[in-house]
Amino acid sequence: MLNSPSPLNAQFFSQAIRKVLVAYFFALPLSTKTLQVHYSITTTIITTTTPQNK
Repeated sequence: MLNSPSPLNAQFFSQAIRKVLVAYFFALPLSTKTLQVHYSITTTIITTTTPQNK
């Protein structure tokens, strides 16, 4: 278990993210332009959610 100050909020947050990602991946049409947009969105999410090591 993670020692979170608000475990209920953290659990709800992770479940919401998981549901959104599943719906997003299932609704994603397989076209080149959509895959490019998907790639840029994914990299944007990764770069904004991971702490920057400089």
